[in-house]
Amino acid sequence: MFLNEHASPSEVYLLDRLATACVVTSLHDGMNLVAKEFVAARTDSRGVLVLSRLAGAARELGDPP
Repeated sequence: MFLNEHASPSEVYLLDRLATACVVTSLHDGMNLVAKEFVAARTDSRGVLVLSRLAGAARELGDPP
């Protein structure tokens, strides 16, 4: 699903919880936050984050254990 509209923090959290996957390939700073928000919302350890190693968040999040 692609949304081209503003979402409140609570809406973003709900969308992250509903998503089965998140793909982050951009070098834009906002995309790093998207990756971190997705990981933080997935307290159930489900869902898949596909993160480009070129994204800044890749250095901070690293590989899963």
